[in-house]
Amino acid sequence: MTGPDRSTRQAWRRLASLALLVGLTLPAAAAGPRPTPPAQSPSLAVIVVVDGLSWARFEQDRPLYVAGFKRLLDEGLVAARSRYRHINTETGPGHASLATGAPPRVHGIVVNQWLEAAPDGTQRSVYCAAQPAPPPARGTLPGPANLRADTLGDRLVATWPGAKVVTVSGKDRAAIFLAGRDPRHIATWFDSHTGRFTTSTAYGAGTPAQAAGRAVIEDFNRAECGSRLGERLGTVWARLLLPVVMPPGPWAVPAERLADYQIPVHGLLFPHDLAANRNGYFYGVYTSPLVDELTADLAVAAVNDPGLQLGRRSSPDLLAVSFSAQDLVSHNYGPESEENLDVLRRLDLLVGRLLDALDARIGRTRYVLAFSADHGFSPIPEYRKRIDPGFRGGRLVDGPRVAVGVVQRLNRFLDDRLGLDPASRPVAAVEGWALYYTRPLPLRAVAGQHSPAGRRVQTREVDAALPAALSTLFAEELAGVDLASQADSWPENDPMTEFVRNDFNPARSGDATLIPKPGVLMHWDPGRGTGHGSPYEPDTHVPLIFLGGPFAPGRIEADTNPYDLAPTLAAVLAVTMPAATGRSLVPPPAPEVAAQRRPK
Repeated sequence: MTGPDRSTRQAWRRLASLALLVGLTLPAAAAGPRPTPPAQSPSLAVIVVVDGLSWARFEQDRPLYVAGFKRLLDEGLVAARSRYRHINTETGPGHASLATGAPPRVHGIVVNQWLEAAPDGTQRSVYCAAQPAPPPARGTLPGPANLRADTLGDRLVATWPGAKVVTVSGKDRAAIFLAGRDPRHIATWFDSHTGRFTTSTAYGAGTPAQAAGRAVIEDFNRAECGSRLGERLGTVWARLLLPVVMPPGPWAVPAERLADYQIPVHGLLFPHDLAANRNGYFYGVYTSPLVDELTADLAVAAVNDPGLQLGRRSSPDLLAVSFSAQDLVSHNYGPESEENLDVLRRLDLLVGRLLDALDARIGRTRYVLAFSADHGFSPIPEYRKRIDPGFRGGRLVDGPRVAVGVVQRLNRFLDDRLGLDPASRPVAAVEGWALYYTRPLPLRAVAGQHSPAGRRVQTREVDAALPAALSTLFAEELAGVDLASQADSWPENDPMTEFVRNDFNPARSGDATLIPKPGVLMHWDPGRGTGHGSPYEPDTHVPLIFLGGPFAPGRIEADTNPYDLAPTLAAVLAVTMPAATGRSLVPPPAPEVAAQRRPK
């Protein structure tokens, strides 16, 4: 089959151009009649995210794709140079950036977890996708309250009466931030404690569409999840059969060469016994490609459900699906592993199944799809050093598996430099590359060579001592530090400072931002597994592909960034996004010059 014909694509491009013009000339909140969807506009927008998929890895495995990934690359408009421009390339910030079309300084999700001031002046740890439970309940519940900007889904339901937003993921923060702040959304994710998909009362508007969506989730849980997972999926993760004729590789590092650097959550060799996971079988499913299979099956169930009616009513709808296993498996086994290759080959088939369901139920000319990732992934630095002696990267370690981590080493240096009691801990934590001082300050000095006992040590003194501490202790790993107290004087044209500024929120970003050197990651294990989160390749460079609608097959060679995803879909849907910093990549309408004859 082929995509939309040329006349359909041109009609969509004219619609998108008109939407952009309206967005530039009218206030976003202007009162007036709701738009009427043109006959050829898409009835469903789809976002597909692969958590942690770097462009290099995605492109490298292209000869092995036979289904969904192959179709995206062959039939989609591929932006091959799409890179994030913020420093903490993590799951929460990435999904929020994709959905809002803006970096963390706009939407507020600066890292997955941060410290912020509590009402009593102390500090509290905040998970990015948690919010206070409504009284009289205590504690928190999953929700989008920390988000500071509208998502595409928020703008869609504000613009189109009756529009529905459905998001499905293995992770709560992925589903929540792809959905947004409107309580009418339907956001669901896999609960590794119960083995079922769940949601939050933060999405409790009680609309008929929500009731239909919850019915889909409940039916799926009853038939496919919980106690039925074992009989449906089994307890073993076995590798897919390789093609009879395998294209020349290598496609993955053999296990016998990589095993010393892996975290064997399911053992070190295929087949992997998920029931043997130390946190139980459901967590074994969550940290394997089986969670992606469940995510795809639930998304297909939502597409096919006659009660939910996605993409089959007068208002356009949004379906967003985030696949989590690529990230979870790469953390433990490495993006260069045989396990990761198996995840991607399975995802190729799952995305193909989703596209087939969309073609059959919605119609190939009636939906538009965007494909991307929330961040890339760094290879295991110790293995890379083994095969490349010139590699200068490494890891900073802070966590339970190291006796003296980054924070402890910094505190020992600062205690000595500032004359503090060894138990004072001037540095509370490092989250991503954000460093947080202990609150409340000031701290009290003890008697010593630097100061008299009882002297008040203020924030400015910790600021003054921190750069020397970092350069003394971590010269091999860190390129510098940007102090929050000096944000007004950060250089305007420094490329790395742009990444820091794009991630900066005064209330959430801490007192300093550490600047890593290329190839350096922050991790909790001193020599196994790997991560992401840096402002360098491959963490920043991700796929960005558009399929259907006005997008003909092709390739964009100019620089783009993933913040362009939401504004591009918004233009196709005739939706404005005032907070977005990204730009629409909808192709301009082709010139239509009528043939004219000179009069005789």
